[in-house]
Amino acid sequence: SDVTIASTSVYAVSPSSTTTAAAIKNASFGVDALDALVGGFNNTAVGYNALSKVTGGDYNTAVGQGAGLNIIMGSSNTFLGHNANTGTNQAGASNRTALGAGATATVNKSVVLGNSLVEQVWMSSDKGASVYAAKYYTVDSNGNATELTGGSGGSGSDGADGADGKGWTGGSYDSSTGVVTFTSNDGLGFTTGDLRGATGATGATGATGAAGADGADGADGAAGAKGDKGDKGDKGDTGDSGVAGAVNDLTDGFKDTSNLVVGEVSSNLTFESAAVKNTIIGMNDWTDAGLTTGYNNTVIGFNSGKKITTGKWNTLIGTSTGQFIVGGNSNVFIGNNTGVIAANAGSQNRIAIGAGITHQLGNNIAVIGNATVTDVYLSYDAGATAHAAAFTESSDLKLKDFIQPLDYGLSYILKLNPVSYYWKDSFSGDKTLQIGLIAQDIEKVNTTMQIENQIVHKAKSDDDSMGVEYSKLVVPLIKAVQELNSEIEKLKAEIEELKK
Repeated sequence: SDVTIASTSVYAVSPSSTTTAAAIKNASFGVDALDALVGGFNNTAVGYNALSKVTGGDYNTAVGQGAGLNIIMGSSNTFLGHNANTGTNQAGASNRTALGAGATATVNKSVVLGNSLVEQVWMSSDKGASVYAAKYYTVDSNGNATELTGGSGGSGSDGADGADGKGWTGGSYDSSTGVVTFTSNDGLGFTTGDLRGATGATGATGATGAAGADGADGADGAAGAKGDKGDKGDKGDTGDSGVAGAVNDLTDGFKDTSNLVVGEVSSNLTFESAAVKNTIIGMNDWTDAGLTTGYNNTVIGFNSGKKITTGKWNTLIGTSTGQFIVGGNSNVFIGNNTGVIAANAGSQNRIAIGAGITHQLGNNIAVIGNATVTDVYLSYDAGATAHAAAFTESSDLKLKDFIQPLDYGLSYILKLNPVSYYWKDSFSGDKTLQIGLIAQDIEKVNTTMQIENQIVHKAKSDDDSMGVEYSKLVVPLIKAVQELNSEIEKLKAEIEELKK
C-alpha cells in the first residue's frame, strides 16, 4: 500500500521499512521522505528525500525536495525550500531554521533566510515593518561582523506560549466504505471516493450430507444422524486497497518511481522522462501540457504551481501560490495567493512568506509579510541577533508629509543617560558586557520635554518589553552637532574681534 498508518503516524508513498511502534506522531509525503525513521516522534517531511536520514530525531519539519537531508538525530529543526539544509550528517543539530532554496543553517538556535545568492531581505512588501532583535550586525565582504549599536531596553517577563502549529494530523481507511481520509487543522485535508477492488467470486456450495435411517414402525423413530459438513468454498481474490487501488488514473492520485501526486483531477498533468522527484498535493486545474523537464518541485495547495513545465527546485505552499511560475527555479512562496505575476514566470531564487504577496522586487530578494505587516520579530521575544551586510530604513520624500525642522538637539542629548549592563539570563544567554540606554529613561526625557519621536517602542502588553530604536538617535545627534558648530563659529568670531 502507498499509505501506511502506524499508531499515531501516517506515511504516504514511502513508509520506512524500519519504522517501529516507538516512532509516533510522524507524517511524511513524498518518495523516500522519513525513510530511515526508527524511533523519532513529531517529525513532518514533505517532498522527495525530505528528512530521509532521520532515525530518531524529534520535532523536525522539512518541506521541499531534499529538505533536511543531513539531519540524523536532531530536534526542533525547520527547513523550507529545495535542499534547505544544515551541515553534513548532523546527529545533534537543535533549533536550526533554514528558509529558501539551498539555504543552510549550521549553528544551533539560528535562523538563515535565503541562500548565498540572496541580496536583499524585505520586512513586508512595502518595507514598512519594524524589526525587533537584541543585536544588529553588519557583515563586510570578508565575513567580519560589526555591531551597529547597543541593545534594547530592559527585559520584560517571558511572553505567552505561541499557538500550536498547524499541518497534517492523521489519516484513516474505512474498510466498510473503501474511503481514505486525510485530516489536517489548516484546511488541506481531503477524502477520496470508494477505492476498494471488486468483490471476490463466491465459493462453491458444499455437498449435501447423507439422509438419516428410517425409524421403526409404530412409535416415532429416533432422528437420523446429521450429515457431514460440506467442504469450504475457495476464497475470492482480494481487491486493491487504499490509494494503491486508484493511484495511476490521475483522478485521485499518481505515483511512479520518484513523483507523487495526491488530489489531482485533470488529465492535463503529465510527466516526461526528465520530470522527476516532484511532489504535488492538492486539487488542481493544471493549465499547461504538464511537467516536461521540471524536477525537484514541492507543491501543496489548490491550484498551486499549476503552470510549471520546466521549473525546478521550487517550494510552493498555499492556495494559488506560485500559480504563474512556468520555468522559474529555486523559488519559495508560502501563503495564500502569494507568488509573481505572469510576466515573471521565469523568476529565480525569490522568497515570499505571507498571504497575498505579489513579488515583483526582482530575483535574489526575500520578503517577509505583505504590505499590511507593521512589525517583524526576529525570535518570539525579540532577543535574536540580526546579521546582514546593511540595514536600510524607508526615508523617501514621497512617503512623508508635514515635514518640519527638528527644534531640539543638544538639550535632548545631554539629558540621556548612557549605561553599561548585562542581560538577564531569562532574556538572553549572552554573558558579555553591553552598553546602551534604558528605554524607560528616554521615555521620561520625552515626557519632560513634551516631545514625541518614536525612539522608544512601548510595550504592547504586561508581558511585552520596551525597546529603543537607536538609529533614530542619529537625528537629534546631528542637530546637536549643528548647534555646537554654531556656538564654535560664534566664539571664533568674538575672538577675532578681540584680537583687533
